[in-house]
Amino acid sequence: MLQRQAAAPRNSRCQEFFALRIAATSEKGTAVLALKAMARRPWKEGEDRKWPKCWYAPIDSAPDALTAISFTLSRSVTAALSPGHAELLWLACDADEACGDIHPKAFEQTSMAGEPIFEASK
Repeated sequence: MLQRQAAAPRNSRCQEFFALRIAATSEKGTAVLALKAMARRPWKEGEDRKWPKCWYAPIDSAPDALTAISFTLSRSVTAALSPGHAELLWLACDADEACGDIHPKAFEQTSMAGEPIFEASK
């Protein structure tokens, strides 16, 4: 897998969750499978679910997918999975082909701010 450099996500709770998990796997020497690389946030109550296979609101724009995939692949992950819709798979594939080094300000300039879909445990 290519080595990529990226900044941490903007949301500090996401940063904390990700850092704790990566540290734990590094200590144990285990592989990391990134399951929700394109998760934006939990669905809001009553929100129209454009992507019904997802239990969370996925990233579905090319710029945000590029940022999310670049961030995910810049970490010590073995592989990253896309959401369950074919359109989102192709979006992830296009992002993977396009990503490389990403400037830290790129994360601040996207619409990716939101709440994490998982909470970090202490």
